[in-house]
Amino acid sequence: MSQVTTFINELIDEKGFENLTHEMREQMSQDIKKRFDEFVIIRSLAQLSEEETQQFRQMLNDKKSGTELQQFITEHIADYETFLAETVVKFREAYLA
Repeated sequence: MSQVTTFINELIDEKGFENLTHEMREQMSQDIKKRFDEFVIIRSLAQLSEEETQQFRQMLNDKKSGTELQQFITEHIADYETFLAETVVKFREAYLA
């Protein structure tokens, strides 16, 4: 189980959704994962220069793999690990609010 999956499962539990059917929990997990990915991308783009943002958008248009996109972001955001940790905290706060 990935760290993101564990994080999402914890969010679902903290939100009080312990009694969901397996199918409902799976759908909710997918929805939260999509929102989390979008949140990370939006915050990441805000950290990039205009030129880097254009490069990233071109990569999206070229349908580069998730691995390639992730590598670009980690190479272009200073102290990416701290940035990501802060992003996770902000998402958690927003989701649980």
